[in-house]
Amino acid sequence: MKERKVRSKFKALRMKKGTQRKVANDLGVTETTVRNIENGHSDPGVDLVFAFAIYFNVPVEELWPDLMERASKRFS
Repeated sequence: MKERKVRSKFKALRMKKGTQRKVANDLGVTETTVRNIENGHSDPGVDLVFAFAIYFNVPVEELWPDLMERASKRFS
């Protein structure tokens, strides 16, 4: 069984901006996309990794530590 990722930083920043629907509308994605990424059911594509970081005004590494760790292991 695949382990769900904890995306507490993402959720906290999203809550400051508003609802999942608002964030989805602001970024031009579906509410389901935001919900699935927030809950760790799916990972964002490269474009969304950067779009969310810019939208929340935080470094990619801070917003997506699970993705950065996986990339680090894969390429080291």
